[in-house]
Amino acid sequence: MKSYFYLLLLAVFFSCSDDDPETSNLSQRLMCLEDERDILLPEPECDNLSTSAFFCELIEVGEFDLLDSSKEFMPYACEDTGTTYTYQNPEGDLLTLEQTAFSFIKTSSTLLINDSCENDTINNKGLCIIGENIFVSLRSDISPLQIQIRLKVLPDFDISNLGGVGDFLEITRKTGQNAFRRDIQLLLDQRTLNFEPSPLQEFYDTIILNGQEFNNVFSQDISVITSPTYKYYYNKESGLVGFEDLFGVIWARI
Repeated sequence: MKSYFYLLLLAVFFSCSDDDPETSNLSQRLMCLEDERDILLPEPECDNLSTSAFFCELIEVGEFDLLDSSKEFMPYACEDTGTTYTYQNPEGDLLTLEQTAFSFIKTSSTLLINDSCENDTINNKGLCIIGENIFVSLRSDISPLQIQIRLKVLPDFDISNLGGVGDFLEITRKTGQNAFRRDIQLLLDQRTLNFEPSPLQEFYDTIILNGQEFNNVFSQDISVITSPTYKYYYNKESGLVGFEDLFGVIWARI
């Protein structure tokens, strides 16, 4: 449950705002995120990472916050743990996803790049970035489906563009007791990256899923992916508006 102080902030905001409803909702979302930010955790660092032993050199990229326009892709920030979202397939069957966890923290992450060191023929260089990480977990009530939706800042893998970053949204799906598989990664804002979004990334101005119309939807072409995967449909307004499961059945938010 949100704090009394937060409710007062909302009251002040709406009494003074002349914005249209959509803009007000997005601004409220940013306020919810600040209310959820975990400020008690120690500041992440790159210096003491045990993973540095796996790289011949660990290069610090810097510390970066997500853009506000990217944070707005997390509508779950204003919802409490236990909130449910209902989806329906073409046969009329219902499936509910329950919000089981939410966090907003800063983390340090390391990534391997294709660049070697002169004195090491085994290991490659790595990048370490400190950035904001927003996470929500959703779990089905009738199936093993459990997914994690995450907003994060990632660096450019091109060493010539050191310090280049972009904002990404990724969805991972639980495939085992402690195993998650990344089904989709979307580039929300290119910022200072040298590369374009993946050619598999899709965007629909309008899409109809089981008779329901959704606008400004991101997705990903899975036709060339050989391993079993879900196809997700996601927008800024509502979050996960639909998905296609491993059997090709489409579930749309209602």
